[in-house]
Amino acid sequence: MNWLHRMIKRAKPVSSQFNLREQGSRGWRDRARIAATMIAALPDARKKELKIADVGCGDQKLREEIRTLIPAVHYHGFDLLPQSPEVAKLDISSQPLGARFDVAVLLGVLEYVDDVPSILRSLRQDCRYLIVSHSASDFRKNPRRSKRKLGWKTLMSEKAFALSLENAGFEIRERRLTPNRKTVIWACQ
Repeated sequence: MNWLHRMIKRAKPVSSQFNLREQGSRGWRDRARIAATMIAALPDARKKELKIADVGCGDQKLREEIRTLIPAVHYHGFDLLPQSPEVAKLDISSQPLGARFDVAVLLGVLEYVDDVPSILRSLRQDCRYLIVSHSASDFRKNPRRSKRKLGWKTLMSEKAFALSLENAGFEIRERRLTPNRKTVIWACQ
């Protein structure tokens, strides 16, 4: 095997970036379903058609979950690695959303960025509500190993992440733990 073949073999396939091979898992579906029910419970969900930004939307599980609960939504998918033509390419760590949304959703995104507080402050300007998940270190047997294995840049305790939300100007309305007891999802205003 020549050097080029060895390099190709060692290269990380796109599907392994951001743990995309896991996107069909029950945990990812549960997270999207919980987020959709949190959106449906927002006071504005009954009053008007919601404009939703799904940042890090992947294969757009959230879009389908939302549409089963709220038929009148304007869904906008954003991802660093768009998986379909209707998803806009966006690097949330260096780019703002570029528009105002009723709800911004980030599920399984902030573990992959360095500056969580800065992103939360930016989102505070772009949305009225935020639905966000974080795999809290409190619920991991070996947080450092999980962080390294999954390629995460950030892994905070539940309390530290909640404090980051509050420091960015968000009021926490609701908090739920996923059934696999690894991820917390917050609904904020």
